[in-house]
Amino acid sequence: MEWKNDKRDTQTIAGDNWNSLSSAVQTGNFAIIEDMLSRGLDINTKNNDGKTALILAAWTGKIDAVNYLLDKGADPFIEGHSGITPLHAASQGGNVTIIERLMSRGLDVDSKDSGGSTPLMLAAAFGKIEAVNYLLDNGADPSIRN
Repeated sequence: MEWKNDKRDTQTIAGDNWNSLSSAVQTGNFAIIEDMLSRGLDINTKNNDGKTALILAAWTGKIDAVNYLLDKGADPFIEGHSGITPLHAASQGGNVTIIERLMSRGLDVDSKDSGGSTPLMLAAAFGKIEAVNYLLDNGADPSIRN
């Protein structure tokens, strides 16, 4: 996307429910992200699907992007569509390193999305055994039902 010379602001939707920040995060183009932030982009902006760039990075397992966004001030407590948090997204994706990083920020291991699913339920539903074990070892309550 040729956004730099575009007259629209940096939060313009780039298609497929992705905004410019989300697209830059997914491609790992941190120089573009830095430029967007310097132009006043809200790092916590949501795409049309209701997801922040941090949720997308966590969901797709992009640890470098997760670390970068957190270091730049992304709020891990902002919920996306259906009440998902970055921890829900990381658990569904099964990336234990990201789960660990997010939990170190104080996210509730037993938080529920709008459907009543916890990160543990999502990890189990998607067959992410390592994530299931990590969540259980770090206090997830297996007796919670949705």
